[in-house]
Amino acid sequence: MTMKSQCLCAALVVLSAGAALAGAPDKNVRSGLAWLASKQNENGSWSNENFPALTAMPLRVFLSAGLPEHEDVIKKATEFITSHVQDDGGIYKKSLIPGRGGLSTYNTAVCMAALHETGDPAYTEIVRDARKFVASSQRLGDDHHAGGFGYSRKSLLNSSDLINTSQAFEAMRVTQEVEDTRPAGEAKVDIDWEAGGAYLERVQNDSDAGANQAGGFFYKPGKSAAGTTTNDAGEVVFRSYGSMTYMGLLSLIYVNVSRDDARIRSAFDWAARHWSLDENPGLGVNRHMCLCSGGAVVERVTVQADGTLVSMSTGMTLTIDTEQRCEERYMGRILGIDAQRVLDRLHFLSSGMVSFARGMNDTPKIVALLATGAGLGLSSGSAMLGVGVAMAIGGILNARRVAETMSKKITTMNHGQGFTANLVTAFMVTVASRFGVPVSTTHVSCGSLFGLGAVSGSARWPMIRSVLLSWVLTLPIAASLAALVAFIAC
Repeated sequence: MTMKSQCLCAALVVLSAGAALAGAPDKNVRSGLAWLASKQNENGSWSNENFPALTAMPLRVFLSAGLPEHEDVIKKATEFITSHVQDDGGIYKKSLIPGRGGLSTYNTAVCMAALHETGDPAYTEIVRDARKFVASSQRLGDDHHAGGFGYSRKSLLNSSDLINTSQAFEAMRVTQEVEDTRPAGEAKVDIDWEAGGAYLERVQNDSDAGANQAGGFFYKPGKSAAGTTTNDAGEVVFRSYGSMTYMGLLSLIYVNVSRDDARIRSAFDWAARHWSLDENPGLGVNRHMCLCSGGAVVERVTVQADGTLVSMSTGMTLTIDTEQRCEERYMGRILGIDAQRVLDRLHFLSSGMVSFARGMNDTPKIVALLATGAGLGLSSGSAMLGVGVAMAIGGILNARRVAETMSKKITTMNHGQGFTANLVTAFMVTVASRFGVPVSTTHVSCGSLFGLGAVSGSARWPMIRSVLLSWVLTLPIAASLAALVAFIAC
């Protein structure tokens, strides 16, 4: 999330609280609403227009305030949101490019709650269809994600988290009355609330986690953004933190858990024990994090309007990151430019060099496929289109898995090591192409990573052995299949 979006979200929290608690908004809330209205884009959106949920959030604040001078603001926002209604019932922007749209479940849940809050019957059918979409997004089955929701209905990872689950629970609960408007004979739609309640138990720490963590919530089954800690028995447990405990508590309410239930009481107790306005409790600076300024480590900082962290003791600008990442940063300046920034730019350029080298070496393979298309009577344009579509489909289906293996599972590396691997790969493949030697860019890149991991001591040898085994097996298997096909054809 960008700093602009973070500032917007912070403003929404304050304004929505003021509008909800005060009845008629006071002058401070009115001033805040005026500021928020001034940030609305011409097309009715706020923040990143690729995600309509970021417009639905401030819309709900204006609806809660109920001031007549904001009718035009509300009208523009609702028109922007409804322009993203899809044929499948979802309310989102379609895109295969991360950051340019998608997140269909999250956006639909937030948007349908906002449209319902307008009270305008013109949106009833949209909300009904959106309820179907969200309900169909619930993860079902027998794994630890069952009952929860992820960012999108269709996901290769089939993941879930408490943020999306809470948003979906709220949207389905606050819009449930529209089910009474469904045409006669049409089945009413709802989610599996029992499975949802079971999911919440998997992201809430119980007493076994220790007194300091019990009752609090964490991000998703098997992961906490606040990291891990140890309980009294020395066992590793997930660290509870404030924002997730808030969402977990709301979710328990949406699931209709009694206020006397132990889960509600323990979550409330955790929040009371860790209440703070200084940080997101449990997610602040702790032993897993550091504040780096050159070689110095500081504890107290102030946050400037632009999001910059500044040391209260020295006035120096700081960077916040994990200990490992801080150790891996490249300090100093090159020709007056920050060394880390120079390396980041060179790293991107080296990726282009690898792409160029791959094009040199793989072009003959593509030409061979085009020749095959010509042999089948296809025009050159049709053959090129077919090859391009096939490559795109293959990339969409499995490229991410290969990329994750190479970038994360072979060895850990920093930007400098990644830059080195790219340079070696680009050089080796370019030289091989110059002499007409067909090599695999992926194999050369993996070899570079093997070497980096061996030298740095961070190689993950079980994965490396698996990759090497795949190389050993694919060559004879490919040769055997080719020989068999040739024998049959002859």
